[in-house]
Amino acid sequence: LIGIHEKSDQIKLINFDLPEKKKTKDDIRGFQRIYQVNFSSDGRSLIFSAQNRGQTDIYLFELSMTRPTQLTNDIFDDSYPTMIQLSGANGILFSSNRPDENISGATYDSILPVGNYNLYFLNLDNPSLDPIKITSFPTENQTQSAQINDKYFSFLSDENGIINLYQGQLDSSFLRIDTIQEGDAYSFDSIYTFTSSIEPLSDMNANIIEASIAQKGNKWAY
Repeated sequence: LIGIHEKSDQIKLINFDLPEKKKTKDDIRGFQRIYQVNFSSDGRSLIFSAQNRGQTDIYLFELSMTRPTQLTNDIFDDSYPTMIQLSGANGILFSSNRPDENISGATYDSILPVGNYNLYFLNLDNPSLDPIKITSFPTENQTQSAQINDKYFSFLSDENGIINLYQGQLDSSFLRIDTIQEGDAYSFDSIYTFTSSIEPLSDMNANIIEASIAQKGNKWAY
């Protein structure tokens, strides 16, 4: 069991060893705030959204290491990350108010970027690629994604004006082959793109604030 504790502007990672009834504390430096935190499926890594210098990005923290790895680095807000393995793809689903996939060159103006949140997929098998836009809602917000099984993921959306639970299916298709040169040697990397199909799972008349899925992926609590 892992907890994030903040006191006097110092952030600590608390690891509870329940069988041994022990806990350890480690400092996590370099962040103003740490927001949503999720485990990897093997329990060896944490994925979280954190604020550094006023900028909110996604970080991967392997518990055996001392420093997290920054996965996104842009002026837009990246939040609610979750690690998934869907349709043979290994990556991270997260919410972002970035307007599109290609945001190179985007800089701060007089105000922070504003906009609705869509879901993006960061392919950990090809982390140098830009995150791929999975949903394209023009004004609604998509947050709190989670893996249901090896084909489907869930998320919250206010598409109909009320926050309800939805599910999506991630489909991959071949895009191109990239050639990588290292000295005199060449290697080839197959690049895939991803699309999603989406359908509602609930029809509540009041907003769902949080949703949690059972480990077997067939029950929700919200």
